[in-house]
Amino acid sequence: MTICQRYLGPAGLEEDRYWMRRALASARRGLGATSPNPPVGAVLVKDRCLLAQGHHQKAGGPHAEVEAFAALRDPAEAEGGTLYVTLEPCSTEGRTPPCTAAIERHGVKRVVFGSVDPNPAHTGRGAEILRRAGIAVETGVLRAETDDLIRVFGHWIRHQRPYVMAKAGLSLDGCLTRPPGESSWLTSPQARQDAQQLRLLADGILVGAETIRQDDPKLTLRHPHVPPGKRPLRRYVLTRSGNVPPDARVMTDAYAPWTRVVRDASWPDWLDEAAAEGVCGLLIEGGGRTLTEAFQARAVHEMHFYLAPLLAGSGVTVIRQALGAQVSLSGVRYAVIGDDVKVSARLHYDSNDERV
Repeated sequence: MTICQRYLGPAGLEEDRYWMRRALASARRGLGATSPNPPVGAVLVKDRCLLAQGHHQKAGGPHAEVEAFAALRDPAEAEGGTLYVTLEPCSTEGRTPPCTAAIERHGVKRVVFGSVDPNPAHTGRGAEILRRAGIAVETGVLRAETDDLIRVFGHWIRHQRPYVMAKAGLSLDGCLTRPPGESSWLTSPQARQDAQQLRLLADGILVGAETIRQDDPKLTLRHPHVPPGKRPLRRYVLTRSGNVPPDARVMTDAYAPWTRVVRDASWPDWLDEAAAEGVCGLLIEGGGRTLTEAFQARAVHEMHFYLAPLLAGSGVTVIRQALGAQVSLSGVRYAVIGDDVKVSARLHYDSNDERV
């Protein structure tokens, strides 16, 4: 006899939040594999008992709702159940049929979702179709969490430009590098592993040519949960001189075709080119000049700084000159990772012509 996973807490909103957290956990399993689609999770519940769950595994594959239905022992079990999904079910025919049709076909009586579809052409359509079919719909459950999960996709679908994240490891006195003769690493191995999580959110990664010359980084995705078939990150090297070592790893390894040297780029207009190449999320990893130019151009939407417990005394600074605009932060979060402190935040600029 199979013992179901049952919710035993109070009914109402607390129960909806409980199951939405389960759907969020399921959705996160798709991080790094779904672009240009968003990561989405779904949980099917009946009589407070978990029937099935699923997540969107890759672009072009079945959506989370369909994966959940496919996980049922008997499709008839879904009748009269409640479906929790992190994102409003799709209502249009694309590479896969609309999920609203699958929901109606399986006899689900209630749908609870967190985020509305951020595509202006589709916002609210899924909910409207479901309600017309006589299905009860609840929206906005844990919306802050579900919106955060799809922030890269949401920005890209609204603006058709990459969502830009800036990452840096630095000393307490604001340096990205240590004096000559000292270790090239500032942060702990745990912090460097945590930074790989950021690469899961990106389709492209950007560094300056000086970073290539000094560090010869791989700029690859090395995460223990990287799904099979994950496409390589597009690697961009920003340069004025064009002096990029031809024997650098990004120019010679198996992913060299995914490396592009960007010379004399105009911030942030060259991001249109990256968008055309399928980059929904872009991660900037250095160096100081590249980071400064991105901040000055008001192109950065999110920052992640790893502060190491040391004083470099000298070296390249993370911000090399005035930004030219007041920058405010929201959603500031702190985390102790290894010996380091990670500070994450969203950026807002005081200029009315803030770039997207």
